[in-house]
This record gives sequence, C-alpha cells and structure tokens, in this order.
Amino acid sequence: MKNKKIAILTQKGKLSTEISTETTFNIFEMENDNVVGVEQDKITNSTDSHISLWLKTKRITELYIEEINAELKKILIQTGIIVKEKEELTNNQFFNGFVFAK
Repeated sequence: MKNKKIAILTQKGKLSTEISTETTFNIFEMENDNVVGVEQDKITNSTDSHISLWLKTKRITELYIEEINAELKKILIQTGIIVKEKEELTNNQFFNGFVFAK
C-alpha cells in the first residue's frame, strides 16, 4: 500500500469553509492505512499560489475541506493533490473515524 499525507482543514473546531491564516491544517501521515504521524500547522499567506506551494512543500497528497474555490482546486489537482470537499467525505472511513462524528 502507498504512503500519503492527508490535510484536514478546520476553523474553530469545524471543517473549514475557506483557507485563511486562521485555518488549521491537521496533517496525518499515513502508511498502509495507519496513522504514523500527526501535526498541526497554519499558513501565513492565503493566496492560491502560496497555498499550493506550501502544500507541495509539506508533501500533502490529499486535502479535505468543506468547499474550495474552483481556481484553487484546479491548481491543486494539476499539482497532483487530491481535493475532497464535504459531500465527497460522507463515506470516507478515515475522515469519519477521526473528525466530526455526528
């Protein structure tokens, strides 16, 4: 199985509806579907170009967010980052197991 880094974006304890300097990046390093590392971080610049560069520097492979603007989503997909918005996370076992239980 492959390794990946998943960033779940939150603000005030909820799935983030935007990316800003107030957004917390909850980063999970995964190996064979097991969490092997966890960190939290924030960005200092919320422009689309900075966000995409920051995510690539952190080696993020998947990004989970409430919703994302179409232009940034396109940029991230082009750089190889999988973007999953809230409606795509409903049946995501990892997401549902760690965050926002009903």
